[in-house]
Amino acid sequence: MIFFNKNSGILMRDKHIVYLTQKESELMSALILSKARRSFLSRQELVQFVWSDKEQCIDNGNIVQLVFLLRKKLSQITNQTMILNLFKRGYYLNGDEPVSFTLYPLCFLKHVDFSK
Repeated sequence: MIFFNKNSGILMRDKHIVYLTQKESELMSALILSKARRSFLSRQELVQFVWSDKEQCIDNGNIVQLVFLLRKKLSQITNQTMILNLFKRGYYLNGDEPVSFTLYPLCFLKHVDFSK
């Protein structure tokens, strides 16, 4: 299981920890929520979720770069390609491994599992 704390930007799996930037944390949150809804995260939804204050000036390059950076960090804690893109539909979290938001600092390991 992968644990994610949005406030601290920490992703953890087993004993491996990765620190996310604020934008990467926003994207990870949006992807987890879209997986819980069993839907894709469209480009428009992604921009609203991550860059709500700058929607007008975000282009496809910003999105592609952010997804690339998050994929790179996820690859440090799992061998699966976690973020996939389906043409004209959007992005989604791939794989069978559950990803959970933590409610408290990761040292407590209390979580809400959105994968069920």
